[in-house]
Amino acid sequence: MPGEICDLAEDYLLNNSVDDICEALVKKYMVSLPTVRDTDIWKHREGTRYHFEVSFDGDDRFFWVHGSPFQLSFPKATVDSKRKKLRFTLDTIDESAEHLQAALENQIKLVRGFLVTMRTPVNAHNQALAGRVRPPVETRVSRLQTSRAVYEQLPYKPREDGSDGRTG
Repeated sequence: MPGEICDLAEDYLLNNSVDDICEALVKKYMVSLPTVRDTDIWKHREGTRYHFEVSFDGDDRFFWVHGSPFQLSFPKATVDSKRKKLRFTLDTIDESAEHLQAALENQIKLVRGFLVTMRTPVNAHNQALAGRVRPPVETRVSRLQTSRAVYEQLPYKPREDGSDGRTG
């Protein structure tokens, strides 16, 4: 994020309020935990292998974060980011619908449990964003204002072509 603040255009920084700039950055870096929509489940069967796709909303990056090292059982799913689906595959010889439904519900429960453990750090991150964004934005704006003022005080003519003289 500090690198991005340094890369923001001078005109953007000097022609917008610090509040507006910070608000845009906070929106960009705020994260939301995914929500599993277990009312939207699709099924598919290949022999004795059953596939279930469960829809989710939110930021799929959290499915790539490892949970607590003390967690003994991890959900087994693949993430389809484009379609916003978690895909669970269950291999079973037991053709019982109740057994498969219970196994799927257990996997969804493991995903939800992981997301619950992430809630506190995600909330802390989101709440701290404004405080972390404002100081570097204020510093950059202040330096640009000072630089512009110093430039204006110099008694020399600006380049005729209007460029700043940098190459590349």
